[in-house]
Amino acid sequence: MPANKNLLVVLILTGALLLALCSCKNKPSAMVEVIKNGDFSLWDQGNKFPDAWGLGGDGTGQSFKETSVVKMGNTSIRIVHISGGPIALYQDVDNAGNYKGRKFDFGCWINSKDANSAYLALFDGVNWQYSPKYSGSGQWEYLTAKGKFADKPSLIRAHLYLDNKATAYFSGASLTIEQ
Repeated sequence: MPANKNLLVVLILTGALLLALCSCKNKPSAMVEVIKNGDFSLWDQGNKFPDAWGLGGDGTGQSFKETSVVKMGNTSIRIVHISGGPIALYQDVDNAGNYKGRKFDFGCWINSKDANSAYLALFDGVNWQYSPKYSGSGQWEYLTAKGKFADKPSLIRAHLYLDNKATAYFSGASLTIEQ
């Protein structure tokens, strides 16, 4: 009988181990933040735009450090579209090739009185993913662009877009990627 008891114990332990391994596969993957200076608090580039970010696009515009209209932390960024096509505050993510086929969630708080002018976009060198456009409510709204990276992402660039001679405030930018 002791041999049967030992076999029973081994079978129970094996079953418990298999159950634990199978349940781990069904748990959601961890998401890791990859945006640098998403709170826009660092401005050592002569105050033209926040550290780790660039400003460009088809139009002209300006960005300003803002401390009075803020949703998260102590600073936000105010972007003013002056003319031409859309402008964007953008940031490239390091090691784009490491994120092939991974899920992402790009989000930011936006406030403006101008409807349909502010939005988010993420480009992976192959595909674009867009958020809905800001409603123009004059209140903070959290917009997101979600998706999956291409099988061969050559670049990952997160954009905070503005168009139509609008002014908008952006606060708490975040890009999380499945690990």
